Amino acid sequence: MDIAVDIQKGSFWKRISAFLFDKILLFILAIGTATLLSLIFQYDQRLNEYQEIRASIEEEYGISFGITEEEYNSFDEAAKARYDAAYEALNANKEAVRLYGLISNFALLIVTFSFLVAYLILEFMVPMLLKNGMTLGKKIFGLAVMKQNSVRISGPVLFVRTILGKYAVELMIPTFVIIKLFLGQGNIFLFILLILVPLVNLILVIATQNNCFLHDLLSVTCVVDYSSQRIFDTEQEMIDYVREQHEKEEAEEREENVFQTK
Repeated sequence: MDIAVDIQKGSFWKRISAFLFDKILLFILAIGTATLLSLIFQYDQRLNEYQEIRASIEEEYGISFGITEEEYNSFDEAAKARYDAAYEALNANKEAVRLYGLISNFALLIVTFSFLVAYLILEFMVPMLLKNGMTLGKKIFGLAVMKQNSVRISGPVLFVRTILGKYAVELMIPTFVIIKLFLGQGNIFLFILLILVPLVNLILVIATQNNCFLHDLLSVTCVVDYSSQRIFDTEQEMIDYVREQHEKEEAEEREENVFQTK
């Protein structure tokens, strides 16, 4: 007997609407948390101090650090020498190096912790309270999350879906790359990584039967229409239901065969 229940997938427009609603709330909460952390760590003050040192060196050597490799290669030898000397002076400035290290670490810490708080509250705690994996957006648009065998999602599964899938893989990997690029530490591998995560998600949504994202694949879950989808409390309940339906179909077939032979 094939143990399976039909999955009533949530419509595309409902999923998009719920996604946008949830992401707006998530970014609002993350930005609020980041603002608070920036004040605590005095991020803006340290960034201004670093920029002042950098600007004074630029003025002293008559160059600008914000140039591309192509622009640098277009310089004559004298201009290249000035730029290289200014860069060495910046790296030799102990206060600039200290501030740059603090800025880099604080930027990553603030972004990481801010989004972690937002995901824990809106994508884990709220669905635990609303049940069936419902975020506020999913609740409004009539969507739910369940395991792909039609069993109700549990706390550990929701944690994997939210923290490992959505937060760690889909958000923090691209965010880490963007921060590195912003700080001028990018390379071709980071660019590839930045494109890879959304590209894999796009392929999965198109190619998978239940239009799953990476976080659904990792947690073996899917998004369904709550009003029409039957969600079972346990796997055994689902198996008993399928067995009952199978036995009912067999009984109906036997009755139909008996009727046809008369």
